[in-house]
Amino acid sequence: MTLPTRDSSPDVLHSAMVRRLTRSGKVLTKAVADAMAAVPRHYFLPDTPPRVAYSEQDVVTQRAADGPALSWASAPGTIATMLEQLIVLPEQTVLEIGTGTGYTAALLAHLAGKGGHVTTCDIDPDITAAARDTLTALDHTTITVITGEGREGHDSAA
Repeated sequence: MTLPTRDSSPDVLHSAMVRRLTRSGKVLTKAVADAMAAVPRHYFLPDTPPRVAYSEQDVVTQRAADGPALSWASAPGTIATMLEQLIVLPEQTVLEIGTGTGYTAALLAHLAGKGGHVTTCDIDPDITAAARDTLTALDHTTITVITGEGREGHDSAA
């Protein structure tokens, strides 16, 4: 087995991440493996080296002025486990509370397919703006990003 080197491309690191998650048992189904393989994580973490983006760690994406983390991208294994437990089926409508980088919304949209729809909601307008920009740049057309209080849901997409 060849391990990625320090100079590995994002594509090599991405493929290695999917293999690692499958071998570890965090990815169990073909649907989740396909979603993880289809959505490149490094685009959602533009200020993070790809080697870190594809590693098994959380990545802090926003801090308070006095230092504590306010937002982060969860580790890929955490996301894979959540997706496996959620069991998103084609053509489903999904509401995600806590947009983060938009990466999980993109994975959810891949699972729901062209006939499905994902609405992702976050209270922070900077977070939703950044996620919206990334999702738009990557041509994700079945995802709506809204700024608002998640506990209120989003009735128009229910």
